Amino acid sequence: MISILEKLHQYVPRLSCDDLLTVPTHGDCLAVERMVDAKKARLADLTSYTRLEGLEPVPQEFHHRALMLQVNSYATLRKVANITNNVMQLFERLTVS
Repeated sequence: MISILEKLHQYVPRLSCDDLLTVPTHGDCLAVERMVDAKKARLADLTSYTRLEGLEPVPQEFHHRALMLQVNSYATLRKVANITNNVMQLFERLTVS
């Protein structure tokens, strides 16, 4: 992960030799955790550039959105199944009577 962050860090804009702009680096929860650990491994370095301070790990919740879509789909299917069962029970009552 450190080598990936070093590669990304090449593109962080610098205001001066040791003054960097902070750029958000998006990823899922596991990637963000790995980025934070990689940055912690570099805390003792001398400059902000070698400490990778220009990259700010930010979680991206696309996994959460996908799960919510699945839950909504299942809820819709359950509603349709309940309606179908109600219609079938009503039909059975009408045919028996």
